[in-house]
Amino acid sequence: MKRIAARGGGLLALVVTVLLVGVLFPVTALAAGTRNMYRLYNPNSGEHFYTAAVSERNSLAAAGWKYEGVGWVAPETSETPVYRLYSGTDHHYTTSVEERDSLVAVGWSYEGIGWYSGGSIPVYRQFNPNVNPAAPTNNSGSHNYTTSAAENDQLVTAGWKAEGVGWYAEQAGRGPTADELASLPKPPAQQPSNPGGSGSGSGGGTSNPIPSVVYWVSGGSVYHTTPDCPSLKRSHNIRSGTVQQAMAAGKSRVCKNCS
Repeated sequence: MKRIAARGGGLLALVVTVLLVGVLFPVTALAAGTRNMYRLYNPNSGEHFYTAAVSERNSLAAAGWKYEGVGWVAPETSETPVYRLYSGTDHHYTTSVEERDSLVAVGWSYEGIGWYSGGSIPVYRQFNPNVNPAAPTNNSGSHNYTTSAAENDQLVTAGWKAEGVGWYAEQAGRGPTADELASLPKPPAQQPSNPGGSGSGSGGGTSNPIPSVVYWVSGGSVYHTTPDCPSLKRSHNIRSGTVQQAMAAGKSRVCKNCS
């Protein structure tokens, strides 16, 4: 799959990645009245994340998430909304009001309508049985969504459970273009927290680890990767949480002094 190809070094690995993802997700023109649903991957937690917001895509890329292109093309509106929920460590998406309400009842946060279902292209949903979404920790990456039947079959062969069609899309997904990859913000240089370790999807010592906990205060637009940052020493009411919780609090970029 594309993440395996991306572990190679240099320009050749990038070309192979783009070509392979292009096979799974053919590039098509964006039709009027539709929106791209961007797909990103957290190599540390295993979560795939989907958003129509370019700003959210860029914020996650700046935090170290891997941009994987357009997951699918959604209609701007329809009679079938797809609801977005967050457990604190994992996101879930569903068209089912019952499933939405049952997750809220056990403590998930409802984050509103993420996008809409519509069209004739199925978006397949897979579940990772090695992840327990109800667990208080280590519950990220429970689901994957894709228009690619090949990707669906690869995951099922690897042990994931096929859960049918999650919703429908106007157009199939596609891999990242070279222009998109070049335009994305880059994560700040950081020292690996586990030099020489075998972090998930890291592929060498040059990757930037995504911190499991970050820190922020009420003012400003930055979050911090360490509580010992000089910018925090005189601050009061320091909060901590995940990168996504920091972004939800209006923190859109990493503090440059934390590297």
